[in-house]
Amino acid sequence: MAQGSRVSPDTLSVNDALRYLDQVRSALYDQPDVHQRFLMIFKDFRDAVISTSTCMTRMGELFITSGHPELIDGFNTFLPSGYAVQQPTSPIAREVRVTTPHGPIISTLGP
Repeated sequence: MAQGSRVSPDTLSVNDALRYLDQVRSALYDQPDVHQRFLMIFKDFRDAVISTSTCMTRMGELFITSGHPELIDGFNTFLPSGYAVQQPTSPIAREVRVTTPHGPIISTLGP
């Protein structure tokens, strides 16, 4: 699977997910607290504590504020059709833009 390519989540394999988790772990190796937050967001989504759009917003915020917006592309490959976290428009972007079938969501990042 090429990074950033959109495929149907139905065609993704466990190996694709494991490769992405390894990519995240490698990118965040020197930020264990950020990696832990990534895992907690994922767990909350898996356990239906948060919605898809909340998960997307939190992941976008996490990746942007930790300095790893490139991880958004890999995350997007696992989202259903019609859902996406947008890449920041600039290196100093202060918002996360999420697209859902129900419309866009814009979350402003803190200072």
